[in-house]
Amino acid sequence: MFPVGPLLLWDHSFVVADCGCSLPLASSTTFRRVHKWCALYVDAFADDVQSSQLIAAAPDDVQSGVDCYNSTLRALLDKHAPMRSNASQTVIIVSLLRP
Repeated sequence: MFPVGPLLLWDHSFVVADCGCSLPLASSTTFRRVHKWCALYVDAFADDVQSSQLIAAAPDDVQSGVDCYNSTLRALLDKHAPMRSNASQTVIIVSLLRP
């Protein structure tokens, strides 16, 4: 039991109770794929960029340059900072008092 403070000049008393019930929870887990950046060794990554097609044989037009840039960096990131699954859980407290 909780202690009740001194009575005040009100027309009702303050009541404190513990019903011992827990609030219902709704949770959802989402997974996302992220690069493992802590595994990236920058010197080896830079060496591979220097010896890649992006630098060795630079494309002539803009579209092939963008395609070469995207494919080269994607391949090098997959090699040096592999993807991993990251789970995050969201817990929502469902209100017992609905407006």
